[in-house]
Amino acid sequence: MITPPDTKTMKKIFRSSLLLMLISIFTTAASAQQNEIKKRPIKKQDFGVKEYMVDGIKVISKPSTKDIISVALYVRGGTANYTKAQEGIEQLTLNVLAESGSQKYPKDKFNSLLDSYGSSIAASTNEDQGSVTLNCLKNRWNESWDIFADMILHPTFDQNTFNNKKRRITQSD
Repeated sequence: MITPPDTKTMKKIFRSSLLLMLISIFTTAASAQQNEIKKRPIKKQDFGVKEYMVDGIKVISKPSTKDIISVALYVRGGTANYTKAQEGIEQLTLNVLAESGSQKYPKDKFNSLLDSYGSSIAASTNEDQGSVTLNCLKNRWNESWDIFADMILHPTFDQNTFNNKKRRITQSD
């Protein structure tokens, strides 16, 4: 004779069965949804992105209705291209570039003008590339672009900024 399970065991069996049934339902629904997505034709969306060349430099632009303009200069490279001994050299270089000013705008003037305009310049790296970005208000575009372009074309690489950044990096290792 088979003895029926107690109520505790019955609840466990019920919960397990319910869980399996729910998993099965969700899996089937997700699978059906994925199949439906696969059937739809992929449409290329045009967001107004334009590509053109300016003095041999590829420029990609996208119009915006916002009052903030973002510009980025991308440099081929990235952390994957350096040995263990050279790790951080690209990040250090771009950070010093972004904080040192330029020939036309020495460091103190560079930083005070950016602050007064509500603009910022920052640097970053990842595995494939490095970048220096400018974010500015639309009504301060001309002034901010002049500072950014001069920094890129005529950098000063301030020695004190370099030493401070290098010291922070080597002390954190």
